[in-house]
Amino acid sequence: MLIEDPSIDLYYDYHDELRKLRESVVQTCKQEFAKENFEKGEKLGEKFGEERGLKLGEANKEKEMVINMYKDNALIEKICKYVNLPIKKVNKIIDDYKKSLK
Repeated sequence: MLIEDPSIDLYYDYHDELRKLRESVVQTCKQEFAKENFEKGEKLGEKFGEERGLKLGEANKEKEMVINMYKDNALIEKICKYVNLPIKKVNKIIDDYKKSLK
């Protein structure tokens, strides 16, 4: 049945609809791929940390502690002592922090 009301304009573009469908499928695939790889990366990170004796999040806590002590003008030697990290690692964390501020 054809609608004969001139105020209603129905328009269907096959190629436009096909393009929208393809974009939707690609977007969905990207989201699924990202989700799967995030979960895989999380598992690999946990495994990597466990192999080195760290629980997930412990490394971040150490980094946070180093940065906070650095902000409080603590000596590098004291930071190493309280966080129980070698001086090279503490200096690297501090350098990375300084770079992130720029």
